[in-house]
Amino acid sequence: AFLTLNAFCNSGFSILPDNCCQLRHDAVPLLILSALITIGGLGYHVIANLWSRLFDRRPLRLPAHVKLILWGS
Repeated sequence: AFLTLNAFCNSGFSILPDNCCQLRHDAVPLLILSALITIGGLGYHVIANLWSRLFDRRPLRLPAHVKLILWGS
């Protein structure tokens, strides 16, 4: 739980003695950690906007700040 919270918040702290180096041969935890870092870096408003646009029947027109964050990421 501590690693996932720190990955989402992108804090860089680890409770493991070698900072996740022991996970270098296991793809599943690394994919989960990288997905959490990416989603946490996008932020709540971008994720909420993408989620609401995904289920709307209207055409996909994103606000400028969402486009800027997605392009920068």
